[in-house]
Amino acid sequence: MRVASRTLLFSLFLGAGLWAATAEVRCRVSYVAADAIFLDAGSQRGLGTGDKGRVLRDGTEIGTLEVLAVSASSARARVLASTRDFAAGDTVLVTVTTASERAPEGRKAPDAAPEFTPLLERLSQRAYSAPSNLKRGSVTFRQLLHIDNEDSLDYTTTLLGLHGSIERLAGSPWAIRWSVSAGVRDGDAFDGSDLEGLRLDVYGLSIGRRLNDDGGHLLFGRFTPRGVPGLGYVDGAHGELVLESGARVGTVLGFRPTRDDLTPSLDEPLVSLYGTWARGKRGSKYVSATLAGLATFFDGELDRAALLPELHGEAGRFRGDISAEIDLDVGATSVRNGTRLTRLDTRVVLEVSRALELRAGADHWEQLDNAATRDIVGTDPAVFDRGFWRYWIGARAQVTDRLTLDAEIAQINAPGRDPTTHARLTATGRFERGTLTLSAFTLAGNDSIDGVGFRLDGYIPAGRWTLSPSLGFDVVDDFSLTDIRFRADRSINERWSGFGSVAYLAGDAVSSALLEFGFTYRW
Repeated sequence: MRVASRTLLFSLFLGAGLWAATAEVRCRVSYVAADAIFLDAGSQRGLGTGDKGRVLRDGTEIGTLEVLAVSASSARARVLASTRDFAAGDTVLVTVTTASERAPEGRKAPDAAPEFTPLLERLSQRAYSAPSNLKRGSVTFRQLLHIDNEDSLDYTTTLLGLHGSIERLAGSPWAIRWSVSAGVRDGDAFDGSDLEGLRLDVYGLSIGRRLNDDGGHLLFGRFTPRGVPGLGYVDGAHGELVLESGARVGTVLGFRPTRDDLTPSLDEPLVSLYGTWARGKRGSKYVSATLAGLATFFDGELDRAALLPELHGEAGRFRGDISAEIDLDVGATSVRNGTRLTRLDTRVVLEVSRALELRAGADHWEQLDNAATRDIVGTDPAVFDRGFWRYWIGARAQVTDRLTLDAEIAQINAPGRDPTTHARLTATGRFERGTLTLSAFTLAGNDSIDGVGFRLDGYIPAGRWTLSPSLGFDVVDDFSLTDIRFRADRSINERWSGFGSVAYLAGDAVSSALLEFGFTYRW
């Protein structure tokens, strides 16, 4: 049984790289708008209207898109299917249709392709008088049912999510934005929990306006500041100005909602000042730097003072990012003293060629030692000794037009534990109607687990359907199945889509099934 299973999986993986190749153009997402995705490649590299593309993040496919319009050096596209939200920097592999295969009216010659101005630029350049009350958003309904065969932890969850905005209220520069979720949770798993029963979660609810055409703004309500996302959720006000030099300066004043359920609270006031400077052009030579200062209070006393630096740079085939939180000692600590590096995320990427990408980084995190944190997690000193350093290197190689390999190895150092090494190797084969991905990774972390885990994922677009089967298994003491999953997404029309999934989880003292279905309406 074990030999047959491994032979089948290896055959499926190997066969995925043997289909006939087609021409592809590798580019990146330059930025994401409310109703479009913009790419940093256009007709000069062969892109045309109607071309389809696959979006990848860290070597894993997260969705597909279709090119709607092209200029010489950029393109606008729409999302066809996605398992995660696309973001600037995501890799896009566009399947280019040859000139003889295109409909004559669907494509102009590359040297005749007119430049188009992306939607966001057109909106910023247009007078506020027209149009007005631009509405965009979505509503998503989800129903989950969990059946536990071991510990009787059955539960049901019904969720309704609303996300959207109304821009240009009555033709003015003001806008309202919201992101809320209402849900009902019931069952043994939620018995006695704060999550049980009817619950309303507000992730964002704000009103704001542009201050000028350069992008300055004023915002009131609940939000996560775009200029300093490390601040998290804030109930208050956010203002940002663009200086003549192009630099941005801003301030955030408000209160943190409670950490466990995001209830509005006056217990933790905060103030932040920041500045952002950028030079160059994304995709070639570009650098941006942000430095923010943060002060929070708790029970009427200064509780935290921190610096939050961010740095992003691009130079040809090189990209790098650094993000950190440096906490100063303001007398609120009980376990640690002195200035502390409480968070660090670094990442450098070198695209050696279109077929080879190298990357490396280091990450660090430790529990904040201040009064607001102790009010939630308690005062046990052992809690504040938790933290880690993680050092990693990785690479992605385009072996053939249909086969991609991605590998990563990391070492994690944590207080009171021996260093552990984690490794992962992922192979993705692409065929005419989808992809097949096989991942192998080491299992480590405590004395009871020492082995290798595997996952086989499929991605199969079929007309308006997208099918995503998945199989997980491991080899610790013996071969064992860990989970079987299957998800289907259906695009009904431009506004309606539906989805459904079923998962079975297995293992030591684990035997459960999770069913989920729902729909999304966009406007």
